[in-house]
Amino acid sequence: MRSNISRRRIKNQGIKFPNLMAEPSLKFQYVKFYWLALTEFNLSPAQGLLMYLVHGLSRRKGWCFASKAVLAKFLNVSKPTIYSLLKELEGPPLQLIERKNEHLGGMNSTLIRPTQRWEQFYKKFPEPLKVAKGKAI
Repeated sequence: MRSNISRRRIKNQGIKFPNLMAEPSLKFQYVKFYWLALTEFNLSPAQGLLMYLVHGLSRRKGWCFASKAVLAKFLNVSKPTIYSLLKELEGPPLQLIERKNEHLGGMNSTLIRPTQRWEQFYKKFPEPLKVAKGKAI
C-alpha cells in the first residue's frame, strides 16, 4: 500500500528513514528475483532468497559480514533455518556458497560469499539502468 506522504514532506518534518542494516527486523515489500535461478540450480524459494541476500551483501567488500542472526531477521526465519540453508547451499551438489574463517574485532567470524558458479550465472542478467538527471546512463 502506498503512502500519501512524499519523501520530501517527511524530510521537511525531520523524520529520518531507517537504515535497513541497522534495523534488519524491517520487512521488505518486494524483491527483484530471477526465477530462472531456482530452476537452473534446483533451489527452494528460501534458498534462492538467501543466495540473493548473500550476493547483495558481499558485493562491496567481496564477503558477506552479516551474522546468521542478522540473515535470519532479514528473511524472517530462525537461526537454525539459516544454518541448514547455508549447509545445503555449501555442500554438494549445489556448492553455491564458500566460507572463510577470520579473526575480526577480537572474535572469530565466518564470512560467506557466492561461488564463481553463482557469479557466472548472475552475470547473464543485465544490471538495472542507472538514471542521472532523467536520462539513462
